[in-house]
Amino acid sequence: MIDILEIQDRSETGKVVKEREYDIKLATLARKYAKEFKVTYDRETIIPYDDSLADAAFEAAFNLFLDLGVYCIDTSRIISFTEEEVKEGIKSAPDHIVFGSGKDQAVMTPRKVEDRKRPFCAFTSTGTPFPPDQFQKVIES
Repeated sequence: MIDILEIQDRSETGKVVKEREYDIKLATLARKYAKEFKVTYDRETIIPYDDSLADAAFEAAFNLFLDLGVYCIDTSRIISFTEEEVKEGIKSAPDHIVFGSGKDQAVMTPRKVEDRKRPFCAFTSTGTPFPPDQFQKVIES
């Protein structure tokens, strides 16, 4: 599995791209893959329970991620991954994540298509750049 130091290295050696250019490419490719994989939105269905839509959304997102990579705002570079790296990352992903501790502890587990389990919503700003003096306040809010 790819380690965090390799990802950091790619953030410093990847292709340099202006943020606006990346955003335009993201929107363009998202539309392309939504059309190609027939990912549609039905205003009448708030939470769709359609296996084929879930499969199509996954394939569209997978291809989008491979084509686009991740944009590192701090270095203005693209962090790219191979198909094998992404598949290995998916296979090795944890089956749950624990947030908090004691009486405030909550466990997030994946939901499956047609799962009746309520969604787990934990809003954090992980990965969002904040000045050090504001970080704690943002997390607490």
